[in-house]
Amino acid sequence: MLSLGSTVPKHFMAVVTLRILLGVSQGFIFPCVHTLLATWVPPSERSRLGTFVYAGSPLGNVLMLAISGLLASSSLGWPSIFYASGIIGVIWTALFFTFGSNSPEVDVRITPTEREFIQESLGQETDTEEIKKLTTPWRRIFTSLPFISLIVAHSAQNWGFWTLLTEIPTYMKNVLEMDIKKNALLSALPYLVMWLGSFVMSPISDYLINRGYLSVGNTRKLFNSIGLYIPMFALIGLGYVTKDHTEIAVFLLTFGVGINSGTYVGFM
Repeated sequence: MLSLGSTVPKHFMAVVTLRILLGVSQGFIFPCVHTLLATWVPPSERSRLGTFVYAGSPLGNVLMLAISGLLASSSLGWPSIFYASGIIGVIWTALFFTFGSNSPEVDVRITPTEREFIQESLGQETDTEEIKKLTTPWRRIFTSLPFISLIVAHSAQNWGFWTLLTEIPTYMKNVLEMDIKKNALLSALPYLVMWLGSFVMSPISDYLINRGYLSVGNTRKLFNSIGLYIPMFALIGLGYVTKDHTEIAVFLLTFGVGINSGTYVGFM
C-alpha cells in the first residue's frame, strides 16, 4: 500500500492553503459590491448599473482565458498566468482605494446635486445618529424565506459557474482534444457571450419593471429562472455529445454560460 507521502505532489498543502485563502478573500467581494450598489444606485437604474458592475466578472474571465494559452506557451510558462492576474488584482485594489467611497455622503468628488438625487431616490435619511441606533435583526434574517431563497439560488449559480470556469479548458483539451491555444480562445467564448448577454438582459428587466408589466420580485424570479434552468438543460445535452461533434459541444457550452447572465438581474 502506497504511503500518503508517495502519492501527494510536492507543495500540495501549500497550494491547498493558498486556494483556501484566495476563496475566503474573494468571498467578501460580492457582498461588498451588493452594499455599494445599495447605497449608490437609484432603484430605477439598478438592473442596468448593477449588471454593468457584475459584468466585469465574465469580462475578466474572457481576457484571462483568451491570453492564458499564449502565456502558458510562452517562455515564461504557466506560472505567468498567475503572476499576470495577481498584478492586475493589485492594480485594481490601488485604484479602488484611491477613487472609491463607501457612500455618496462621504464621497468628496460627487456634486451636491447628484448626492441629493441619489439620497432622495433611495429614501435615505441624512441623520447618521439615528442610523447608528439601529440593530441588525439576525434571527429574522436567518429565518427569512426570501433570504434563504437567495442563498440557495446564489449557491446553485456559483456551483455551476465556477465548475464550468475551471473545467471548460480541461474539457476542451481532454474530451474535445483541442490544442492549448485554440482551447484558450474557445474557453473564453462562453464568457464573452455571457458578458454581451448581460447588456441585453438588464435593459429588458428595467423596461418590464419601469413600465409596470411585472413587479420587481416577479422580474427577478423570471430572469433568475432563465439564467439557471436553461443552462441546466444545455449541460444535460452536453453530456450526450461526443468529440466527433465539436461544434455542437461548443455551442451548448457557449449558449448555457451565455444565458446564465440572466442571474445578474435575478438573485444578484
